[in-house]
Amino acid sequence: MVTVSRCDYCKAHLESSEHLFLTCPFAKHIWQWLSQTFRKPPDLSSPKDLIASISHSISRQAQNVMISAIIKSLCFLWRTQNLARFHNGSRSFQ
Repeated sequence: MVTVSRCDYCKAHLESSEHLFLTCPFAKHIWQWLSQTFRKPPDLSSPKDLIASISHSISRQAQNVMISAIIKSLCFLWRTQNLARFHNGSRSFQ
């Protein structure tokens, strides 16, 4: 028997890395907040494009802060997905 995993948050899409990290409404909320914080919308075409969308016209320190924020956001999305799935938790923006 084959079971298909659905997104634990939106329950509307098949689970995939792209959905979990980029296109799920929960993930989009995170990226929207981050883009408002940095005043630059990220390229959500792929994880690679997300990192590549960091402007090279800003200081190296600012680039490192943005990279750190993206990595932390990806870790947060992964962690909340696992909490929802394996610990019967819910995803929350708090």
